[in-house]
Amino acid sequence: MEFNKGGEASTLISHELSELSKTQTQRSIYRVHKYLRNVNSQCYEPNIVAIGPYHSNKDNLQMTEEHKLRYLQLLLERKKENVESTKTPCHNLFPGGRLKYKTERSPEEIKHILDLVHGNWIPSIKEVNLNVDEVDRMREWRFIHSATELTNANVAFQKKLSDDFFKVEFDDGLMQMPPLNIEDRTECFFRNLIAYEQYFQDSRPNFVTDYVKLLDSLINSSEDIDILCKCEIIDNWLGDNEVVANIFNRLTLSVTGHQHFVYTDIFDKVNAHYGTRRNKAIATLRRDYFNSPWAYFSFLAALAILSLTVAQTVFSALQVF
Repeated sequence: MEFNKGGEASTLISHELSELSKTQTQRSIYRVHKYLRNVNSQCYEPNIVAIGPYHSNKDNLQMTEEHKLRYLQLLLERKKENVESTKTPCHNLFPGGRLKYKTERSPEEIKHILDLVHGNWIPSIKEVNLNVDEVDRMREWRFIHSATELTNANVAFQKKLSDDFFKVEFDDGLMQMPPLNIEDRTECFFRNLIAYEQYFQDSRPNFVTDYVKLLDSLINSSEDIDILCKCEIIDNWLGDNEVVANIFNRLTLSVTGHQHFVYTDIFDKVNAHYGTRRNKAIATLRRDYFNSPWAYFSFLAALAILSLTVAQTVFSALQVF
């Protein structure tokens, strides 16, 4: 496009800016972007029932549409109301409908079912005592070694029952985490909550995303899953440790990190423990020289031979004198 005057460009831009949607910040239901869908698109597709407008017209979901109406009828009968006289919490089931009602714990509005699940699963910012100083420090994201490497560096893992699913603690070489059951639905559950957090437009920490990133750091292979299963942090209902490792290694693909990383303090403590000269040396010895049961047996055999040789030498010397 050519402009005869410089002012025409600024006028056109100003006009386009004025035409921008005023409701962008009010949106609460988003389509999962293609980069997340490309990793595993099936996790974002309903198989039985459509909730909301995006999937309601799909042929494979039509068999449940009548059931939805029956449940609506039962709900209205129980409330002794009709469609015209009430704004029921289920009117988000209809195409174009929007669900808005307040929770008992705060005036925040629940926008849809996924928002309800997310809001009731994560702790509030007040519960984790997130202050300005911590937010500033969280901007430096780091990584930690895998469970196998940390075990080699004298880190122990322990299951800890807690009402806060995201409560992870590390002190004096001991990492404590709440238990996690891995089943068929686990990947889809995490993927949908992670996708939802990708569209946060405020400074809320991404608890689910950061928790999965923590597990992804700890899990590189089936050996790491085996360690976490033995200490009952992970309960593998899928059976195959390699499958579980692959799930967590792929969960954060195409996921944008948030500047407010929840586990910065944990990562700092773990890396400080791993970085000591003594623990580094122990980790290197275990990784390079004692990485299998046969290596231990070979070491013990060599130690036994050396001990016998020394004993024989001492005994011979005593006989001479």
